[in-house]
Formats: sequence, C-alpha cells, structure tokens
Amino acid sequence: LSLLEGYNESDWRMAIIEADSLMEEFLREKDISGNTVSELLEGAKSNGYKGVKDAWSAHVVRNKIAHEGSNYPVSQVEARKAIKMYQNFFEELGFI
Repeated sequence: LSLLEGYNESDWRMAIIEADSLMEEFLREKDISGNTVSELLEGAKSNGYKGVKDAWSAHVVRNKIAHEGSNYPVSQVEARKAIKMYQNFFEELGFI
C-alpha cells in the first residue's frame, strides 16, 4: 500500500506485481491446486470464491505490466483500483 502513495509509476507497478505474488501465495496456502496463477484462480472459482472476477481483473493488469513493460502506462488511479480488487479478494480468502 505504501508504494501507491508515491509519485513514481514504477512504484505503482511494483505494488501490483507484489500484490499478485501475494495472491499466488495465499491461494497455495488455501490448498488450491494449479501451476500458474490462472490455474489457481480457476481452482478458486471452482471452490466457490466470489471475488475471483476482481482477482482476474487485477491479474490482467499485472500481466500487461509484466508482458508489455513500459509500453503499458499505469496511472495511480488504475493502480489503486487493482490493489483494491486484490484487497477484496484477500479479505474473502481470510488473509486480511
């Protein structure tokens, strides 16, 4: 969350990447099966987690950052939205 408060786009990107890594960790701790985050999210959906749609949306932003690099601009508003989607899912998973 502290990365979102800065004025550097690189910090906002890092916040999203770190949140995605946490999501992967949390899903594995919940014993959701899958080798990739996409597979883990499919498993979470099969297990009845309702926040998967938000988690997918946030993960798509992360993928754009990872695959398009600086060609994909990230605004602070977009970063905040993505982090909020991760937070909502983390709450449903019981980690916050």
